[in-house]
Order: sequence, then C-alpha cells, then structure tokens
Amino acid sequence: FRNCSFNRALCQFKMGRYQDAASSLTELLSHVPNHRKARFLRAECFEAIGDIVATRAEYTYILEHIDPNASTAHQHLIKLHLRDDQPLPDVPAAPWNRTIDEEHQKDVEKSWESCKQMTSELTDKLPRHVPPDKSDVTECWHCGRQDTK
Repeated sequence: FRNCSFNRALCQFKMGRYQDAASSLTELLSHVPNHRKARFLRAECFEAIGDIVATRAEYTYILEHIDPNASTAHQHLIKLHLRDDQPLPDVPAAPWNRTIDEEHQKDVEKSWESCKQMTSELTDKLPRHVPPDKSDVTECWHCGRQDTK
C-alpha cells in the first residue's frame, strides 16, 4: 500500500497534477504520518500549487517530528522566508548549521548583498527587456529575492 500510494503520487507530481498528488499523499500520510519522502513530496506539491503556508508547515513537521537534521528542509524554509522577506524561522538548528541568531542574520544579509552585486554585474553585461515601470527592481538570479535600486 505504502509504495503504491507514494509511486502514484510521484507520477501525478511528474505529470504536473500537483493537487492530485497532494491528495494522494495526504491519504498516505493519514496511514503513515512520518513517511519522510511523502512529506517532502507533499511540500513540493504545495509549493507548486502556491500554498506557501502549507509548504512551511510540511518542512517544519519534518524537522520537528521526523528528522531535525534534514538539511534540505532547513534550506527550503530559509529560502521561503528570504523570498518573502520575512525573518528567518525558529526551527531546530541542524548540527551543520549554527543557531539562527543575529550574527547568522548578518551573514544572510551579507550573502544577499553579494547576490545583488552579482545580479547587477550580470544584468549590466547582458541585454534584457525591462518594462519602464520595473526598471528600478533588481531580482537575484541566485535566490529570487527582489530589491529596488
């Protein structure tokens, strides 16, 4: 049951049927709530659908109930928060990552400045179409975060 349900959801996801895949995974998780791969795939489905709140909830569940060392979940949560310009989440810190504190926040901001600089250098060299009303907006090619010049 477990493998068949997961494989069906994976096929639905690959075919772009994200809502169907999320429903199949929800059914699977009602029987096996700590199925790690199903949680990750359901988070990806929610992100593809545009339900960022549910996406965050899935990654947080993985960190709190399944594997506090799941670096992929940590990375996705941080990416989601940076993309939405929100403060970094309070999630269990993985051993490879120090506690998210003011010093870490400064490192993230420094990384963002570096991304802005690289984006600026690239956009100055490459031809691009920029609508007149958006000419003061820079989007980081690395993390997708937007900033005004």
